[in-house]
Amino acid sequence: MAAKPKKPIKKPTAHKPTKPAGHKPPPKPAAAKATQPAATKKYGKRSDLGASIDGYLAGLDGPPRAICHALVKLIQAAAPVTSELKWGMPVFSINGTMVCYFRVQKAYIRFGLAPGAALDDPDRVLYGSGDGKHMKLTSTKDIDQKRMTGWVKAVASAHS
Repeated sequence: MAAKPKKPIKKPTAHKPTKPAGHKPPPKPAAAKATQPAATKKYGKRSDLGASIDGYLAGLDGPPRAICHALVKLIQAAAPVTSELKWGMPVFSINGTMVCYFRVQKAYIRFGLAPGAALDDPDRVLYGSGDGKHMKLTSTKDIDQKRMTGWVKAVASAHS
C-alpha cells in the first residue's frame, strides 16, 4: 500500500481580539511623581504683560468694540488711571494698584471693580462674593454712565 503524502501542518496564528469602535483602554496607574510645592513653581511671563491696550481694542469688532471703547472713555474721564494689559485683559490702575478692568467674554463684556470701596448697588447689577465686584454688559445701553462713573471714582479714591 502506498503511503499517502503528508499534509503540511499549519501552525496556529495568534488571534488578537478586535476592539469595539470608540473603545479606550483603561488608564494606566499613575507612577509616583515627585512634585514641587506650589510656592516654588515658576511660570513664564506673559508676552503681553504691560503692553498697551490699543492692540487688544484693535482686535475687536462689532458690539464688543463699541462697549469697550465706551468703557475706556468712561474710566479715563472718571479717574487719573493708567492702562495696560495684565492677565490678558485691559487693567486700569492708580499708582500700581488696580482700580478696574474689562474682559471680552463669549456672550458679554465683564466689567470689574477692584475691592476697597463700598459700592452703592440698589439694583443688584454687580456680581461677586468678595469685595471685588463685576457686571455683565451686552450692549452700550447697559452702560449706566452716572452709576459706573461713581463706582470707578469710589474705587480710585480708596486707592489713591
